Amino acid sequence: MSVDEFEWLPDHQLHVAATLAHADHLIERVTEALRPTLRDGAVELEDRYEDGLCFATVKSVKPLPPAVALFTADALTQLRAAIEHVLFAEVERRVGRTITEREARSIEMPAFTDADKFASWITEGRRRTLAPFREGSLLVRRMRELQPYNNRKRPDDHPLRLLAEHTNLAKHRTPVVAATHVARIVPLATPPGVVIPPASGQPVKVGDVVAIAPAGTVLPMDVWPTVTIQRPHTGERPVLVKELAYVADWVRTVAIPMLIIGRHNVTPLPSQLDTSRGWGDLRAALVDAGTTTAAERFARSIRLVIAREGLRDIVAEHDPRPPRSEVSAWITSLQDEEVFARVKALKPGQTGAEILRTARVVDGWAHDLAAFTKASKTPIHPAMGARS
Repeated sequence: MSVDEFEWLPDHQLHVAATLAHADHLIERVTEALRPTLRDGAVELEDRYEDGLCFATVKSVKPLPPAVALFTADALTQLRAAIEHVLFAEVERRVGRTITEREARSIEMPAFTDADKFASWITEGRRRTLAPFREGSLLVRRMRELQPYNNRKRPDDHPLRLLAEHTNLAKHRTPVVAATHVARIVPLATPPGVVIPPASGQPVKVGDVVAIAPAGTVLPMDVWPTVTIQRPHTGERPVLVKELAYVADWVRTVAIPMLIIGRHNVTPLPSQLDTSRGWGDLRAALVDAGTTTAAERFARSIRLVIAREGLRDIVAEHDPRPPRSEVSAWITSLQDEEVFARVKALKPGQTGAEILRTARVVDGWAHDLAAFTKASKTPIHPAMGARS
């Protein structure tokens, strides 16, 4: 990136870059708080027998750390603050003077699902005395374009509507409501008579049945938990990190540039600006900052864990079935990109040629493992002639 890519951001709005980066850092704190729960197992199962059937039943649910809800509320509050701060700076810039305290209380970003209500809101109170808030002004047109009612089919799903509802709940009523769900049950084998009940869409609780099989059937399976956030206005429960990403991406890539310049086909502000240090030149710091969001980094880390575990299981079960400790050591030694490349190279198929190709790929991995194990066990001898 170059400094020119951020020419759309005027000096009086530079402050928003740090606010957005801080919000992304808070989302990262959410993912860090989630990681131990997801890694160590969010639910514990036990077998319950009845009428010749075995019911895999939830025995316990690991409580979510309070930090999950607290950091979520903080991140959403910062995202709303980013919009409000930009709006305030635009109004003050356009009136060309310091805003009075009474006027300041009237400057906010509403979130309406009805166009008539937005039109009425614009003419209320002290807003009528501020030229930027008069009907037909450039700023009002930009605010109107960002309103939830523009999503005609599902205005309740609009990012601004979600942001307003989540932050109003967290600030004025109750903490954010997060809960653990069982997103998916993946049997590692499919013996006859196995039934996987459909997901309920509700938080998992003790006593829930996640699988049913004839008594005596061995049913290895993967349990994939997820953590959701409840939308205050609809009761829906989307995945927490996805909800944060949806709102944060919209604020950063759409709302902020739209309020400032009236369009959003610009280079978005980077999410990984380091707010823990001061900058002599903020515009230069923007060029050097990373652009991968906290949600993207978290998703990648989850994919990496799954990929490493998948490689380990495949190689450990492949002839000559090496010890799992050796396989784990080899998998750990691989760089992240190498792990992804190996998984990508594995393309299971149904034809004889496809199966043979897959076998050859895994044979190659087994050869790499053997070479790694041999090298790690080979003693290192001092060079000839070296003095002890």
